[in-house]
Amino acid sequence: MFCANHHLAFDASLFGIMPGTLELCFKLSGPDAKTLQIHFKDLRYLAHTPHEEALRWRYSYWVQNNH
Repeated sequence: MFCANHHLAFDASLFGIMPGTLELCFKLSGPDAKTLQIHFKDLRYLAHTPHEEALRWRYSYWVQNNH
């Protein structure tokens, strides 16, 4: 799904993935898509999208730790 660098940024909670819309979300006080060199705003283009339940769990974690 992500290259190694973007996967590390995701694991570091620099951005989240909103369940349902697959939209990428960024911290208000952190790096934005341009800084992270992310050139897409969502993951809807993927033939195989991440599992919905996994996205819900990870997004909940991201929201709790970044807002």
